[in-house]
Amino acid sequence: MATVAVVDDEQDIARLIAARLQRAGYEVSTYEDGAAALVGLTAAPTDIAVVDWMMPRLDGIALAAALRAQDATKHIRLLLVTARSDPDDLAFARTQGFEDVMTKPFTRDSLLTAVARLCDTPSLDA
Repeated sequence: MATVAVVDDEQDIARLIAARLQRAGYEVSTYEDGAAALVGLTAAPTDIAVVDWMMPRLDGIALAAALRAQDATKHIRLLLVTARSDPDDLAFARTQGFEDVMTKPFTRDSLLTAVARLCDTPSLDA
């Protein structure tokens, strides 16, 4: 089963996402913001990262750029979860390296479907 990193500064949301993914059989790690995730994922890359957009220190867009710039992390599949719902914002996120985008709130099923889809499709780096 794939490994998944959850990156969200709202710890309740991060724990909820992590618990849902763990119950589905994924190995999950969590990070409180983009800066912590960049350090952690560089040291121990994962298959998929579920990333919030708006976070302190390093937001989701900046994290995506940093991950895509490193050989060790550019393969990580990126799923953005955000409270932003403007279609232009969501389209912009896709141009920044996110392979899928979900708006909060989302259902358990939609989260699991999105993660499974990322497991089953070739990465942008392939």
